[in-house]
Amino acid sequence: RQRTTTAGSVFGMAALSHRITVTSIRRLTPTIKHFTFQVTENQGARGSAGPTECPRLLFKAGQWLDVFLPNNVIGGFSIASSPYEFAERNYAFDVVIKASSHRPAKWMHEQCCVGDELSVSVGGDVVFDGTQERSAPLLFVAGGIGISPIRSMVLEATRPDVNPFPGQVPPCTLLYSAQTQEELVFKDDFDRLSASHSSFNWHQFLTKDPQAPSPRIGRDQLLKAIEGLGSDASEVVAHLCGPPVMIDTLHELLASLGVKECNIVFLSQPPPGIGGPGVKAPYPPQHNCKHCNAASK
Repeated sequence: RQRTTTAGSVFGMAALSHRITVTSIRRLTPTIKHFTFQVTENQGARGSAGPTECPRLLFKAGQWLDVFLPNNVIGGFSIASSPYEFAERNYAFDVVIKASSHRPAKWMHEQCCVGDELSVSVGGDVVFDGTQERSAPLLFVAGGIGISPIRSMVLEATRPDVNPFPGQVPPCTLLYSAQTQEELVFKDDFDRLSASHSSFNWHQFLTKDPQAPSPRIGRDQLLKAIEGLGSDASEVVAHLCGPPVMIDTLHELLASLGVKECNIVFLSQPPPGIGGPGVKAPYPPQHNCKHCNAASK
């Protein structure tokens, strides 16, 4: 996901920032680029007189990266790598950015080069770290470039060592929608994951492919996915990320199918200003829905 704000609105905040180096830029499609960043150093708190001791850059699945760009512009981009990958790759991680008139995305696509050094900080409160609903059946739904934080969450959810029973992964299904086959930017990753984890499966939907049997994710596709998880809909935890209209529609459909409101976690196009992707349902659940109210009586 992407957002823009000016540096002046955040430089007064004591947010930890870190230096990264751009080590790789790959064009995945005519409109999508894949960036690899390597952490080089910590800078401490912004606004301080100089570098201070602070923890190394850490993030959880689902968080975003604030990238401090020239001309006092800050761009927010979701992190596609999982925390486990980050550690395994000696603190290198990936961000996938789609071209647009959005100022940070435009700069990243047109001016960013391998070898550039940038300051970044991590943000986002909606995460998957293996501690919430660890044995619950999981449904992930992503549209377009919204796959970035979902990929990180899926990889974290399918790590056997973060689940209650060693070597076991909870039932997990991904529904991934893109315009064309070439825009399924993480297709190979999910194919490999599906081959290595019997409890994980994924389905693709191509909205501009006239040959696609099911071009869009609708009620029937959601119902089939929930039934495939082998649990009652009220036990399913769903994570959604994509265009706002798509997410609002899926939210209503999931609720109508019996998924608890407090178990629908979704990110939509962020509002201008500080903060990453906008969130309409908190996680962990902090509000009462009709299912929770009925259960407590």
